Amino acid sequence: MIAFRTNMIDIVSKEECTGCSACVDICDNNAITLETDIEGFWYPKVNPDLCTDCGLCAKTCAVLHVADLKKINHDYPACFGSYHKNEEIRF
Repeated sequence: MIAFRTNMIDIVSKEECTGCSACVDICDNNAITLETDIEGFWYPKVNPDLCTDCGLCAKTCAVLHVADLKKINHDYPACFGSYHKNEEIRF
């Protein structure tokens, strides 16, 4: 379960965090760092002394916005991808 403390992100369950570091990258105050747990997974740690409660971390967290990210509001794909089996053609 992920909850909010004011505007600062507060991840209650480590199992929900993907370790994507989006919250670390968006924080202008360097208030969020990633630490590894005993199993080697990244987990964000917020320094409340540096946090200004701007809410950018909560806005950028993909786990908090899964439903919004799964919405398909496009008539056609926003991007296309392909892969050719022939290595020479790929290069």
